[in-house]
Amino acid sequence: MIELTLTNVEKLVKKYGALQDADEVVELIKYFKTRPFKIFLEIGVYNGGLSAVLKTFFPDLEIIGVDYIDPDNPVVAMPGMIDVCRLLKKNIKEFNINYINGTTQSETTIKRVEDALKKRTADFVFIDASHDYDSVKHDFETYGHYSKIVGFHDLHNAIGPWLVWKEIKDKFDTWEFRPGNGLGIGMLNYEKPSSNTTDTR
Repeated sequence: MIELTLTNVEKLVKKYGALQDADEVVELIKYFKTRPFKIFLEIGVYNGGLSAVLKTFFPDLEIIGVDYIDPDNPVVAMPGMIDVCRLLKKNIKEFNINYINGTTQSETTIKRVEDALKKRTADFVFIDASHDYDSVKHDFETYGHYSKIVGFHDLHNAIGPWLVWKEIKDKFDTWEFRPGNGLGIGMLNYEKPSSNTTDTR
């Protein structure tokens, strides 16, 4: 088992291509080491980097990931997509990610997520797909109820995740990971009503 240090996580973030800041990932890992973490639903996988890092620390973690990117058919017109698809394909195989290729709004995608969960509740759903307001709100309303804990990435400025976060954070018990100059991760407990407090860690 790899020791949980910022240096080790920085190396893994670089190795597997995670887009989250390493210090944010450290806080996520610390949190989930204090509670059951068996099923992870990632909405917006991109290259699979975050899932790869988390599975390194939680080897028995079951990962269900959703993204529109087809690892076998990169959109070559988009810069860097061939490399993204190559890394995504590698991470899917190495970390046994149950990868669902489709848009988050698609009824087919939603049905495939339900089938993958098999009426179980995920321990964590991380919403990090399209960052416009309507998409983030849709993804929370569609996938949030499948999990006990819901996370949002990119709270650093007034884009979709932050705008949705502002709307909902007083309705649940919430806390934020904003170490250093990180982009920020908002976390909420979907199973608990609001205590009207937000803890910034």
